[in-house]
Amino acid sequence: MSSLGVEVGARPRVLRVDLTRAFAARGSTGAGLEPYADLDPALERVGLASGSALAHALIQRALRDQPDAATPLVFAVGEAVRAALPTAARTSVLARAPLSGAIAEGQIGGPFARALAAVADALLLSGTTGAQGVVLVVGTAGAIDFVVDDRLVGADPRASAELLEERFGTRAGLVIGAAGEAGVAFASIASLDQPPSFVGRGGLGAVFGALGLKAVVVLAAPVEPDPARAIRDRELQRALLRSPRLRARAAGGTLELAQRAALAGESHNHPAQFEALVSDSVAKKGCDGCPTPCGLVFERGHPRGTTRHLGRFGAISGLAEPLGLSVDDARVVLERCDELALDAKEAGHVLALVDEDLTLSGALRRLDDIVMRRGIGATLALGAHRAAQALGVASRRREKQPRSQNLAVRLAAAISPPGTDPMRTFPFLAVDAASRAQLVAAMDGLPLPLGAEDPRDPAGKGRIVWWHENLVAAVDASGFCAFSAAGLLSDGVCTVAELARWIAPPSIAAEPDCGRALLALGASIQLLKRTTRTASILRVDPALEHPALIPEYARLRGLDTDGTPARQALALIGDVALLEIGGELEGAIAPAYAARVESSTHTLGRVAFLTRGPLNAALAGDRVLARELPARLDECIADLAQRVPRAARWLVLDGRPVPQAWRGGVRLEPSDLVFDGDRIDLVIAVGGG
Repeated sequence: MSSLGVEVGARPRVLRVDLTRAFAARGSTGAGLEPYADLDPALERVGLASGSALAHALIQRALRDQPDAATPLVFAVGEAVRAALPTAARTSVLARAPLSGAIAEGQIGGPFARALAAVADALLLSGTTGAQGVVLVVGTAGAIDFVVDDRLVGADPRASAELLEERFGTRAGLVIGAAGEAGVAFASIASLDQPPSFVGRGGLGAVFGALGLKAVVVLAAPVEPDPARAIRDRELQRALLRSPRLRARAAGGTLELAQRAALAGESHNHPAQFEALVSDSVAKKGCDGCPTPCGLVFERGHPRGTTRHLGRFGAISGLAEPLGLSVDDARVVLERCDELALDAKEAGHVLALVDEDLTLSGALRRLDDIVMRRGIGATLALGAHRAAQALGVASRRREKQPRSQNLAVRLAAAISPPGTDPMRTFPFLAVDAASRAQLVAAMDGLPLPLGAEDPRDPAGKGRIVWWHENLVAAVDASGFCAFSAAGLLSDGVCTVAELARWIAPPSIAAEPDCGRALLALGASIQLLKRTTRTASILRVDPALEHPALIPEYARLRGLDTDGTPARQALALIGDVALLEIGGELEGAIAPAYAARVESSTHTLGRVAFLTRGPLNAALAGDRVLARELPARLDECIADLAQRVPRAARWLVLDGRPVPQAWRGGVRLEPSDLVFDGDRIDLVIAVGGG
C-alpha cells in the first residue's frame, strides 16, 4: 500500500488556544504551539498534508476524544499558502455549523492566510472569553494576547478594519459583524482587507461570536515566495495567463456566469443586467500574485464616506432570484448583508419565507430585523430550514430558483455533506468543458461511458461527481484557488499531475504518479467529512433514481447503503488504494459522438454566433460566418478564428475549441453539425463564484 506520508521534520504546527483559560490569565496560559501528531496512523497521514486536511483531522480527533464537548473552530493554511504561490492566499475555516449541525468548511481570502502561515499551519480555538469587543492577537512566535475595545462592539467589518489597522498596523486578520455577535445562524466571517472577503458557510460567523471574539489578528510578517521554486512559480503564472476561462473571469468578475445560467434555464435574470453591472465596477480585487483577479469592486456613497464592496454572481443571483429583485437592487441588498456580515444566499432563502415580492427598502428593513431579533426577525435568524418549520410554511429554498438540468450538478448538490460549500462541490468540468474529448482529457482518462458528456444523461455522472469532489478537496487543502484550478483543467492548460507538482505538499509532488496521490488525498478528506452522524447521503431529488447516479457514487466513495463510510473504506484513509475501493470502472474512452448527419447537400450558408464579454468585444461586428454548410461546429469555430485573428485566443487553444456552444438551449459537441440559419451561443466561463 502507498500512503500519503510527509517527510520527518516537516510536521505541521498547531497553535491551540483555550480561550476560557487564556483570557482569564490575559496571556499565553492555555495556549501552545506544537508539531502535529496523532495516534491513529490514518488520521495522521491526512493531517500531515496540512491545510483543510489538517483541520479535518483536528476536528475528528476532538470529536473522538470529547464527543459531548463543543466542537472547536479551526483556521488552517496549506502548502500553496506557505509557498506563497500565485492566487494562494486562502484560509480554510472549519467548525460545526449552526445551520446544519454538521461540520462546515469554507475558504476565505486575504492577508490573514500568509501571516498565519508564518506562525502556524493551524489555529485551533476552544472555550470562550465570555466578553464583547475582544481581539485575539497572535504574535510572531505563537505567543498570544488579548485586547478589549468597546468601539468594536456592533461595528461593521469596514469600521473594525480601520480601528484594528490603526492599533496594530496590519490587516492580517478576520472579524465578525453585528450578525455574528447576535448569534444569527447564517452569520459570516470577514477579512480585514478592504473591500473584505467573506466566508459564511453554515454560520461560521456565529461560531466565531460564540467564542467571545470579535476579531483575530496575526502580527507576523507574511510568508514570501521561495526563491528555490522560482522556475515552477513562473510556469504556474504563465499557465494562469494562458487560460481563456480565467481571462474571461477576470473581465467579468463571475458576472459572466449569467449568460450560461440563462442558456441552461437556471436563471430568470437576463445576462444583459449583469453585463451592465460590470461597467459600473470601479476596480478589481484578487488574491496575492494572481494574474487574473476576479473580484469586481463597487462603490457607494454613505453619510460617513464612500464604501467599497465586492459583487459576485452567486451572491447577487442568490438574492435576486428568490426575492424577485432586479440585479441592481440585489447588489444593494448584498452590500447590506456585507455590512452586517450575513451570508447572502441564506439571507435570500430566509427572506423568501415570508415575503413573496420584496421591495428594496423592505428587504433592507427585514435584514435589520433579523440581526436585532425584532418581531419575525427573531425566527428568521434561525435560518431557512428551521424558520420554515417554526412558521409552518414550505421552504422556498428551491421553489423560485430554476433547477439545473445537469444531472451531475443535481447529484453533487444532493450527496454533498451538509455544510459543504456548493461552489466547491459541483463538477465544474461537466459544466465547463467544451467537448467530451476535453472532459476525458482533463479527468486524466477516467473511463467515461458514452453519454457522460450529455448534461441530461445519467451515464457516468456518479464517477464524475466522485472525481471532482476528490480534486477540489485536495486543491482546497493546499490553499490554492479552486477556481484557478478549474480554469487550468477546463482549458487543458495543464494536467492533474502538473497541477499537483505546482501546489501539493512535497511528499505528494515528488510521487511518480503525483496526480493520483493528490486525488487520493482528496478522497481521504471527503471520507472524513462523512464520518459524522449528519453526513449521510440525501435522497431528496426524484431525478436521481438511476444506478449511474447515487449507487455509482456510493460504490466509488466506499459508502454503505445508509450513506455512511464502510469499514474497509475507513481503513484506507490516507492511502492511494482508497481510489480503488469501488473496483474497476467500465466505459468507452471514445472520441466524441459521430455527427448526427453523415452526409448532406453542402451549400453556401450563414451561421450567427451570439457572444458576450471579451469574446463579443474581440469579434466586434464579425459574428456572422459565411461558409459551406452543414459543417462541424469545431470547423466553424476554427474558421471564425482564422477570419478574425483578434478573437482567435478566445476561440481556439492548442487546436481545440475554447467556448461551450449552445443551440436552442441544448449543448453542442464539437462534432455536431451546424446548419444554414443556425444561431449559436458561445460561452466562456468557469463555474462557481
